Amino acid sequence: YVNSIMKSAKLSGREKRVIVHKLTEFSKDIDQIVEKSTTVLSEISNQLGVILSPRFNRGKLNKINLVSISDDKLLVILDIKSGLVKTIIVEIDSKVPQSLLETTTQLLNERLHGLSVGELQKSLNERFRDVDGESKKLLGAIERNANKLVNVDPEGDFHFSGVKKVISQPDFESKEKIGKILELLDRKDVLVKIMSEQDEEGVSIVIGDENKEALMQNCSLITTTYQYKDAFGTLGVIGPTRMQYSKVIALVDFMAETLTYLTTDSVSIDRL
Repeated sequence: YVNSIMKSAKLSGREKRVIVHKLTEFSKDIDQIVEKSTTVLSEISNQLGVILSPRFNRGKLNKINLVSISDDKLLVILDIKSGLVKTIIVEIDSKVPQSLLETTTQLLNERLHGLSVGELQKSLNERFRDVDGESKKLLGAIERNANKLVNVDPEGDFHFSGVKKVISQPDFESKEKIGKILELLDRKDVLVKIMSEQDEEGVSIVIGDENKEALMQNCSLITTTYQYKDAFGTLGVIGPTRMQYSKVIALVDFMAETLTYLTTDSVSIDRL
């Protein structure tokens, strides 16, 4: 069934041009592109457009910097290959001397360079087991916050557009169904979990009761992944179980391709 839908999936040339035009307005500013993409997904599908920002766990570390921002806070800056930057704030017991910051920064770069962010989180303790003194204490504080490097922030990393469009669908006319949609949108943590699980290559289609989350069982979710340099995000459409699948699949697939091209320096947008 899904294969037959995929074969018939098409976007018009005009729709493709609209997508490319609207997204190229923002050059390579990923935040603006993601925000605009949710709107475009919603406008063309007439459903709810949803996007999860790129996750950095696959990005390779280029350099790490430690910056003291107050007596009890330290800023850890990860420079990831291909130009990505990820930062976390680490709470510490007391102000760290500049000499200790420099020593610890050197240690981090010597032992972690070239690892992915995900590998860093898993192996931080093991790689610094032999370190003693103040550096070990500082590294321990960084390790306790390592989960912040790869975990998705529901407030900042999940984006959606088209609430009015989706709740105006005939399938969602009952107060109960509208209530579930609105509750779902209030539960960003649930949506982030659902989107994070859709990380397989190609287009994923989950229809109605196939959704494990009860709030999603009146809906269908069509998603795919897109690449932003060395990081990967998820985009898709949420709508009623009776939606125009072929159109939405084509839209999601083309949007992912466009986002990947837009944020890859070596690929020309003219190829789209």
